[in-house]
Amino acid sequence: MDWMRDLAESEKSKKLSKLIIPGSHDSGAWFLDVDGPLAPNQPDVFQFAKTIVHNWSVTQDLDFLQQLQRGIRYLDFRIAPLREKGTYNIVHGLYGKEIGQQLQIIDEFLTNHPKEVVILDFSALYEFTEADHTELINMILSCFNGKLAKRQASFDNVTLNQLNEINSQAIVLYDANIDNEYLWNRSLISSPWPNVQDTASLVGFLNEEVAKDHLNLFVAQGVISPDAKTILANLASTLKQWGLEQDVENTVIGWAGVQDKQKLNIVIADFVTSHFCESIIKCNDS
Repeated sequence: MDWMRDLAESEKSKKLSKLIIPGSHDSGAWFLDVDGPLAPNQPDVFQFAKTIVHNWSVTQDLDFLQQLQRGIRYLDFRIAPLREKGTYNIVHGLYGKEIGQQLQIIDEFLTNHPKEVVILDFSALYEFTEADHTELINMILSCFNGKLAKRQASFDNVTLNQLNEINSQAIVLYDANIDNEYLWNRSLISSPWPNVQDTASLVGFLNEEVAKDHLNLFVAQGVISPDAKTILANLASTLKQWGLEQDVENTVIGWAGVQDKQKLNIVIADFVTSHFCESIIKCNDS
């Protein structure tokens, strides 16, 4: 789906912060290795409950290519070094895929869809040393050579038309204060975590956040998050099943559909589907 290419000219000339973009939450957590180590931010006691950690940490069904094909244009990365293998991997509770291979898949998609732009948000980097930052950054620069948008002080002058004119297809937001012309500071994105356990509280949180003035990119996180009590009461369940029972996807789609379109920007969800992507993209036509 080349939905950015097919937008009306009036939409392509809008600030990127005023375009309505579907994204995924913990985008790479479609695969997590239950037989591997725990992610760095997990308590050691969870070593004895890795199946439960897995069931409540997987956040997507679709891999990166499938997400992009359906219209996702914001990807959320949590990365940690896997020292025993000398790799950098996606993490969420457990370790997932090695990031280098996944970046290549994203780059290939962009090569095949030259008018599409993807926001790559490296939102959490765990246990990174200076050497780790250097290696990961070099990996990103090498992979997306020629496609990266140069950093600006704000998103005031960033539009699809402007990016297309200079053949820039990837904006990299990076969770560290590193001086590199291709790494955008994460102070330019507001992505408040709801940390709620039901859809009514989620809608209330999103209403409060969307009403605020956001000068740059704004992410509406359309997700509910289990607390310890929720997991203990549902040990045989999964994050996906819990979300389906509360109809989170349709709640978020319905919420987005009635918002002032000048206030919406990036809307993300767990277990993104074609229906979610199409519904969020359609908001640009309202």
